[in-house]
Amino acid sequence: MRIYILIQFACLIMPFKLLAESTVSAELPPYHSYITYSHNSYLATPERWQNLNLTQQLNKGIRILEFDVWDNSGRVAHDEKGEPQHCESITTCLQNVVNWSDAHPQHMPVIVLFELTHLNGNNTDIPPNMVIQKKIEQIVKAVAPLVSEEKLVSYGESSKALNNHRGKLLVAVYRKFNTQLNHVNYEGASARQTLSISEGLDLLANSTYIEKLIDSHIFLAPRWLGENKHGIVDYDFLGERAIQSYLKVKNNQPYLQLVKHDQLGYQSAYLQESDIVISNLPSLSTPFNKNRAMSKGGVTGLGLSNTDALSLYLGFKDTDSN
Repeated sequence: MRIYILIQFACLIMPFKLLAESTVSAELPPYHSYITYSHNSYLATPERWQNLNLTQQLNKGIRILEFDVWDNSGRVAHDEKGEPQHCESITTCLQNVVNWSDAHPQHMPVIVLFELTHLNGNNTDIPPNMVIQKKIEQIVKAVAPLVSEEKLVSYGESSKALNNHRGKLLVAVYRKFNTQLNHVNYEGASARQTLSISEGLDLLANSTYIEKLIDSHIFLAPRWLGENKHGIVDYDFLGERAIQSYLKVKNNQPYLQLVKHDQLGYQSAYLQESDIVISNLPSLSTPFNKNRAMSKGGVTGLGLSNTDALSLYLGFKDTDSN
């Protein structure tokens, strides 16, 4: 059973306690659970999570949180507009999650996503690959105490049953924008281009950062698998494959894989039953049948934009307009 995590710009899926902690057998591996997701979890704007800080989001049942790493200092931000936030840095955002986790030691694992760009805020003086390396180093530094405390899900144990992950966090990184890589150009391509994490860390040429990611229990989530519709290969797919190959040589252990694709019902020949696919749910403005939507996409949860959308969804759940 593949798990699809469906989001919009800020989303709230049905409470994790209702879908996972009370209905899913603890003997199932992580990819057989229902997981909730909030995009830009740290933003305290009216359009995002003004009325729900990180603790409240977790109390509501959200089990995936996402933070944008803005610059090389480890600052978490969406841009330079100075919008209100629930936390300001990798360290403080993580600490918020850890504090909640310590107070709820029997919780199902919380996935913490860090979104990276090759930009150092608005400073263009540093080469893009160095920016990615510095941001990864900031994450490595922040999670180091959690690795020592065995607070993070490791690669080796990531495919084990849920009981093995109670009270733990799973940390993953992915690059911003799924539309185009920094070195790709085609008609109609997005002007917003980004360097892949794998290129920035040189994962295909040497194992230095592969070992660092594994030792720090930091998972890499490609934006798509294989080629996209333009025939472009995401280098983070290749980097993730390099990590797989390294692990197979070292201990031949399987591990949980994440794919940060945005398309609902994304399909790929490279998808495995154990993969976690994080996808967008189109705007909810008309009635739909939840069961049909789930059967069409193999969906285990539906992501909504805010609490108003959640109320709308609950009002539509017994209707069918498909």
